[in-house]
Amino acid sequence: MHLDIKPQDGGGSVAVIEQAGRWLKRNRSRREYQARLVLLDRDRIEAEPQEGIQARAVAARYKLEIVFQDPNLEGLLIRLHEGQEQRRIAASDSESELRKMWPEYQKPPTAEQLRQRFALDDVRRAAAHDQYLRKLLEVIGLWS
Repeated sequence: MHLDIKPQDGGGSVAVIEQAGRWLKRNRSRREYQARLVLLDRDRIEAEPQEGIQARAVAARYKLEIVFQDPNLEGLLIRLHEGQEQRRIAASDSESELRKMWPEYQKPPTAEQLRQRFALDDVRRAAAHDQYLRKLLEVIGLWS
């Protein structure tokens, strides 16, 4: 399995999807992809319903599947902690709540920080309660 991961430059959900779609279109001739996913924070879509409608339309145009981080990355990271797998928290509280469990947390976390903090079992345990995380694990072959 090979993964092409392309962090986006930020911006609104539609802009992030547009960037991903244009990147895929430019690089389409190099390889065919088994899945085309774009990760978005759910809270941003819910805060602006019209943005959500546009984001879904743009994703469909580029044949991208949206995988939501619920409500955002920090909310997802909270659920990776043992005993927190089913916890749902408001996006506005997620970073402060995460810092209670992970005082050294700095936004955005590096891959190395995540690797040191969490194990695959943490991710699988959380995925049992999160359809989007489960979908991501299915695509990369870590959930059956």
